[in-house]
Amino acid sequence: MLVRQVRLLVPAIALVLLAATLALADNEKLAKHLHQLDPGALVGGKSIVGTKPGQELRGVHGKPDFIVALGDEETIHGASRNDELGAIGEGAKIVPSNHGHSLIVGGPRSEIVVTGKGHNLIFSDAKGATIILESPGDEVIATGPHDEIVCAKHSSHELIEVAKGEKVSKSCRGHHNQVEHMAATLSAAKSSAIAHASAAVIGDGSNGFPFSADCDDPAQVDCKASSFAPRTLNDLWANEYVPAYRCPAGHPYLLNQNFAPAGTDLVKGVEVEGLGPIGVSITGSVAIETPQGLRTTNTTTGGVSSSATNWTLGSASYKVILHCTSDPAHGY
Repeated sequence: MLVRQVRLLVPAIALVLLAATLALADNEKLAKHLHQLDPGALVGGKSIVGTKPGQELRGVHGKPDFIVALGDEETIHGASRNDELGAIGEGAKIVPSNHGHSLIVGGPRSEIVVTGKGHNLIFSDAKGATIILESPGDEVIATGPHDEIVCAKHSSHELIEVAKGEKVSKSCRGHHNQVEHMAATLSAAKSSAIAHASAAVIGDGSNGFPFSADCDDPAQVDCKASSFAPRTLNDLWANEYVPAYRCPAGHPYLLNQNFAPAGTDLVKGVEVEGLGPIGVSITGSVAIETPQGLRTTNTTTGGVSSSATNWTLGSASYKVILHCTSDPAHGY
């Protein structure tokens, strides 16, 4: 009987080993493609891809790290501010840098442990992630299903947005935290940019001819220009330089107000919708002289000025909105 059981077991083990070998080969093939995409290069950062189960991936200090774990049970350690970290394989552990201000995208059954200075954006639409917040001022968007969010020591002023079926620990109540439950339609809206408004858009998005559109309400001193079309990135790590955008002639200055949420680095006066499945950085800008001093009029593209990276296996969209003013005293 024992001999028969062994004979039956050998083919089963062989099938498991064959499946693991094929999965590793697929990961290696995908990794080669991702290395060619190299999203970190757009902002002078480092792109790191893990393929082997149980592998440890460590970021490089002093530059933004773009790290993705394709294999199961991998561990990611961020190292710098403005890192972008994500997992595709099951059971990954993600620990962002203590410097904070990172984008973290969980995979199935991920464990995400957020420590340090905080102000990270944690996005999870895979099944069964555990998100442990040990830092202040983070934003969590969890659509799961069956994610669990726990607030531990040093967590406060957290914004936690969850879909139906997500579990938020009692420890997240109080401490100036906000817990919001999203309807299914709202959850979808959080992970894709909204339709654009109707004002005409001019320009080609280059530094010489940035995209520009009139304000939604030109009668206001401070206004919003939201007519720019959403931009779609297809497949994991698809990336681009974010095009250049300029305030309209009647309201030429970007507003001196920060619209960058957790885990995002944006020029003042610039807002982006669709963050989470997409990571965005916009740091390049142009200023002109006014009686009040230099005031910023537009963002720039290329160089290390901007980037947008898709962290999903499908398509995701983002949209840039400008907040502009006709009063240079309100600009920056």
